[in-house]
Amino acid sequence: MSTKKIKFIVAITLALVFALALVIGILAQTAEELKYGGTNKCKPCHLKQHKSWEATSHATNFELLVDTGKDKDPKCLKCHTTGYGEPGGFVDATTTPNLVGTGCEACHGPGSKHLAIKKKEEKKGTMGEVKKGTCEKCHMPHGGHPELGKEILPVLKKKLSALQARIAQVEGK
Repeated sequence: MSTKKIKFIVAITLALVFALALVIGILAQTAEELKYGGTNKCKPCHLKQHKSWEATSHATNFELLVDTGKDKDPKCLKCHTTGYGEPGGFVDATTTPNLVGTGCEACHGPGSKHLAIKKKEEKKGTMGEVKKGTCEKCHMPHGGHPELGKEILPVLKKKLSALQARIAQVEGK
């Protein structure tokens, strides 16, 4: 093989190694920089969306884990918290109470970059769009948790009774 070919192969190899190192560095830096803040960080600018979210089971679904003793079960935490298993995500209810429940960042990704930008017009595109398949990660097409039915049904009935009592109280019945 000629010296020219060897130099070319070495140059290409070095360029590939450099490009790979650059990509790895960018990915590592991005993961370190992005942090979860919790829905209360979103609330000041997105009040309408926050109020809508508060009315959903996403806001309170962690309570179901507490009521059934599953609040430390990794299989459950992935869907009933925000960022569980991710850098800067949910750890436990004491350490990261702001990430209890399925908050904005559970679907849109960590919001630290978005929050750091002060000018509204510069924020566009800094939060992740909800990608196709995001919902299905937790809302499984096969029906979710059939194995938990017997465990959860009494808890759900108790919650329904309490809700009905509260409604009756508000309506003055």
